[in-house]
Amino acid sequence: VTNNRLFYIIRSSGGTWGAENNLEVEAGIDWQGVRVCIGANDLIHIVYAGTSTAIYYRNLNSSDSLSGRTQLTTSVGTTVRAPALKPVYYDDAGAEKITLIYYKSSDSKLYSRVVTNGSVGSESAAAIEANTVRAHIASSLTPCAFVAVNAAAKTVYVCYADNTTFDLYEVHSIAE
Repeated sequence: VTNNRLFYIIRSSGGTWGAENNLEVEAGIDWQGVRVCIGANDLIHIVYAGTSTAIYYRNLNSSDSLSGRTQLTTSVGTTVRAPALKPVYYDDAGAEKITLIYYKSSDSKLYSRVVTNGSVGSESAAAIEANTVRAHIASSLTPCAFVAVNAAAKTVYVCYADNTTFDLYEVHSIAE
């Protein structure tokens, strides 16, 4: 791969698109699987992966300043190279929380990290009893059907499918 860069473009309030900006330019990695959400004060949260099988997080503020790259995980395995779902945002009594969901083929589990006011928390495995659907970059299968948040109850819900039966299951976590 000779052109292995990841770009973003900013659209002005007047509706015109600006020039391409580099999100990633590290040589030797095919960047892919970008997922985004908008948090408080128009802060854009970006989660993405590369052929290095690592998943990364960055954010872009309303002044068009891009944060440094934070590595979320390195061992997603060989069959998944992308975050499972788009991140979800909620306000927790004034604290901005972003939940990031990703899948590791090494143990067929979903994992999550919570970014609180820009600080990335520890990795935690979702309480999954069965194997999730194995997602592959070239496949239409995805390990999750949806992720949703109930901000009032401080609860994040994830729906996923069993790898063998394709039965749907729901797990949830209650934020502290």
